[in-house]
Amino acid sequence: IDKIRIMIINDPNTAMANVLAGEVHFVTNFTFSVDQAIVLEQQWADGRVLYSPTQRRLGSCASASIV
Repeated sequence: IDKIRIMIINDPNTAMANVLAGEVHFVTNFTFSVDQAIVLEQQWADGRVLYSPTQRRLGSCASASIV
């Protein structure tokens, strides 16, 4: 790894757009709703969506990373 760029993206929709565009390769926990995670699983062939139970959104939330 030659370079690591850290971006802070507070909006889940913006984070998802960046993941799908290939601009972001890792998103921390509790970023996406279950509905957004399902879309990522369907459209993001290079990555993996991990689910984690949390009360932040009264359900499960997901993070994403390239495997």
